[in-house]
Amino acid sequence: MSLGIDVWTSVVVNYNVPDIPPPIDEYGKKLYLSNDKSKRAILASLNQSELVKVMHCKSAYEMWEKLNQCHEGDEKVKQAKL
Repeated sequence: MSLGIDVWTSVVVNYNVPDIPPPIDEYGKKLYLSNDKSKRAILASLNQSELVKVMHCKSAYEMWEKLNQCHEGDEKVKQAKL
């Protein structure tokens, strides 16, 4: 089942989750809900050892970057692999 194209938007635009209260404008609500959906999609696809690495992240972008760094490494690791 597709979550929609807007779900990836929160990762692409590096959405920062606001502290309380949640946004009240339409665009803010849309990004807030998209971030929530994308976080749930990422969490649902992880095994327990990967889940522990990202469960403290507030946004889907943070989760994505953390997983990317864990699996691919930073620039030094990439150069060493080459």
